[in-house]
Amino acid sequence: MSTDVKRIKRGVSPGADPSRVIFVREIQSNTSEYELQRSFENYGRVTQVFLMPQRRQALVEFATLLEAEDLIRRQNEGETIIVREMPVGISFSKQSQITEPKKEYLAHEPSKILLFTIFNVRVDVDCETFRKICSSFGQLERVTLTKNVMDSQAIVEFSSVEEAAKAKPQLNGADIYANCNTLRCEYVTPDVFRVVVRDPRCVVDEWLSGRQTTPMIPGLNSMQPQQQQQMSMDPRRVALFDGPPPVGGAGLVNRRDAASMQPAASAGAAAAPGATAAVVSGLLGLASQLTALNVPGLDAQGIIERLAPLTGLLPDQLQQGGVGTGATANVAAAAAATNQRSNNILFLSGLSERMNCDRLFNVLCLYGNVRRIKFFASTRGQAMAEMLDGRSADACVHYLHNCQLLGKRLIVDYSRQRLLKDVRDAMPLPDGTPSVKEFDISGRNCRNRFLTPEMVKKNKPIDPSSVVYFWGSQPEATEQDIARMLETAEAPQPERIQFLNSENKSGFLFFTNPRDALDAICMANHSELPLGDRNWLIRMSFSLSKDGGASAQRGAKRMHIDE
Repeated sequence: MSTDVKRIKRGVSPGADPSRVIFVREIQSNTSEYELQRSFENYGRVTQVFLMPQRRQALVEFATLLEAEDLIRRQNEGETIIVREMPVGISFSKQSQITEPKKEYLAHEPSKILLFTIFNVRVDVDCETFRKICSSFGQLERVTLTKNVMDSQAIVEFSSVEEAAKAKPQLNGADIYANCNTLRCEYVTPDVFRVVVRDPRCVVDEWLSGRQTTPMIPGLNSMQPQQQQQMSMDPRRVALFDGPPPVGGAGLVNRRDAASMQPAASAGAAAAPGATAAVVSGLLGLASQLTALNVPGLDAQGIIERLAPLTGLLPDQLQQGGVGTGATANVAAAAAATNQRSNNILFLSGLSERMNCDRLFNVLCLYGNVRRIKFFASTRGQAMAEMLDGRSADACVHYLHNCQLLGKRLIVDYSRQRLLKDVRDAMPLPDGTPSVKEFDISGRNCRNRFLTPEMVKKNKPIDPSSVVYFWGSQPEATEQDIARMLETAEAPQPERIQFLNSENKSGFLFFTNPRDALDAICMANHSELPLGDRNWLIRMSFSLSKDGGASAQRGAKRMHIDE
């Protein structure tokens, strides 16, 4: 008995032989299929994920047995496996591969119809709830909500397979409300309407798009008025929208796409729709005046953080509404110009031991303004970054996820947190630098590059390339000076260094591959070049140039966004 317990703790289930399928337990509520896949991609190629949200468990299948064995080995050697910034337990599954339950209506390939099963139902929902949840992924054709003795389910039909395929990994495993109404999402065929909805009396709500011409449930619209009245009085036809939704309204809780949904109005707000807006506006105006008093919690940021949960907006969205003066107001206007409502907090893993706050900033700042970076004290190789706006975070995920950086594969994803909290007495990193650092968004020492709406418009991120554009030098600089600066920063040396013209203020670094170029930017971006009686700050970015010709020079002029 004691031997079995020890084996379980070490990550090997009793009687389970090594398998490509990993059993994951102790998953947090509201963990989606997408988040699980992104977390385990750090250990190999994930081919399939099967969620059991009602048990807070999942199966993760890797492409090869070697990848699964390596993951278990790393856990046995003491590495903590993290999903959504919290540890989980893993072991080999007794299954050699993931097999879906045998139900005749399940689709083996992606389809445009999704079946949602709702577990731990504590708050009533209706079709409007699912319309809000799903409409951000595409055009909806119809929504049917059913309830029988065993399950509450919703059938959502999109206009295309592609739209449904976008929605499933994001919604599978999510909570509609905090810690309840958990969703399991499956691809299904049109047979689902025949099998799941055998009795029209189990249909508790339905919605058809304007283009829909056929009844959602066969025979439902052909019922006689007397039958419809009897059906509505049937006690088994439960109304799922009797109770009020939690504060914040319908929609996914703590999810990136939740910010794009309109919060449901409370009874008070419905009676006086302008009252809440007036109160918020007044408090924000007061906040800007209290900032000068230097009282903790009574400055603009403190009031914004307290208002955010009540308004359904993110803190940076409230700030974009106009809080701040001078350069700070400029930054808020620049963020507002992006017209984004994405989560702006990033979770990064797979970081090298050579990484620190400044080096991570050197990479992230290519795609937008960085407000704060925080490394985890207890878990090596992981950090969080707060970008100024959602567009910057989107660009970082799109262009940097899965890149090779300092010899490791970088994982960039959205964090479940909406704000990076202040950390007192933070432990330093192994290299002696701080594990938490704030980055200026105004002033002379600011190294963020997109501080006005005009600069935001010039922010056209590109994939990492083998050519790096640098600027900020002066006429006395030589190729040897630039090479020496890279050597001092412990950055890779390029094959060739080329100045744009005789002024020697800017030029190109030509590397063998994008991996070395990204490492060079990480280590040497914002390095100081000592020439004459001062140090010159050298900035870098990726370039689409191939040879540094005339077209590259024209493009370089457009890239001088912060000189």
